Amino acid sequence: MVKGSDFIIKDGVLEGYLGEKGDVILPEGLTAIGESAFADCEVLESIVIPEGVTEIGAHAFSYCDGLHTVTLPESLELLGEYAFHHCDALTHIELPNAITYLEAGTFQDCMALRSVHLPESLNTIGAEAFSMCISLEELNFPEGLSELGEEAFANCESLTSVLLPEGISELPDNLFHSCNSLTGAYLPRSLNYIGRSVFSGCSALDDVHMPADLTELGERAFDCCRSLKTIQLPHYLDVLVRDAFRKCVGLTSIRLPENLTEIRDYAFDRCTGLASIEIPESVTLIGENAFGGCDALKTILAQPGSYARSWAERHGYQVG
Repeated sequence: MVKGSDFIIKDGVLEGYLGEKGDVILPEGLTAIGESAFADCEVLESIVIPEGVTEIGAHAFSYCDGLHTVTLPESLELLGEYAFHHCDALTHIELPNAITYLEAGTFQDCMALRSVHLPESLNTIGAEAFSMCISLEELNFPEGLSELGEEAFANCESLTSVLLPEGISELPDNLFHSCNSLTGAYLPRSLNYIGRSVFSGCSALDDVHMPADLTELGERAFDCCRSLKTIQLPHYLDVLVRDAFRKCVGLTSIRLPENLTEIRDYAFDRCTGLASIEIPESVTLIGENAFGGCDALKTILAQPGSYARSWAERHGYQVG
């Protein structure tokens, strides 16, 4: 073990910082930065990590509230869980090309983080990796990205649009939950599953391109998307789950797929702008309060003899 005036180093791994300087240049010869090596370091403001370092351990820089500048080496291959969690002053980060995977919570709660360069090598972004990065305005997702973790971008309040690359097949639960500046979401053709509450609380969202091969939509997927005016659901979607479009008060038009079989409880609850809807003959179940609180909804279009027409008549709607 080397214990100098500023650093604790063991077998090439930096395990601790004893210095009082805010601007730190790490010594050559390091191979890794250990877990929690700089955690809660109040004096740290900037750091240069030398070439040769391949790994930064979990929580290595957690709660370094004054850290605003980080220079990462091209040799870096691994960032541990919550490596830069709650670095409140960090405004920009450029990830090197050797990184293929971002662990859970890597940049969670970096509230000043405005821009991030994601390398083309990146294929996975872990759970909560950028959640609560409330200043993050845009992201260029690399073409090789194939997997996203739950809540990876939840509460990114400044994010305005997302263009996801081909190859992604699932959007996990709460992925963009409460991204309330998000206006557009452009989803890849490869997508077949949108999880629970993925866009819930995205109050500015008014443009969603749904892929044709989407087969499953999670509960509350678009809950409280107040600016969403129209949406065309894909052909293969056969169930509209509970709360799917609840409180989408701006929704005036929606086209239901021809092979839809179920509209479950509260699916369109309090969609106060919805004035009419055509329900296909294939629907055999309409759940409790599926259209509850849809004050403008007076007319339901449904085929004679269909379950939907019988349901509409029983509930006092005009039918056509």
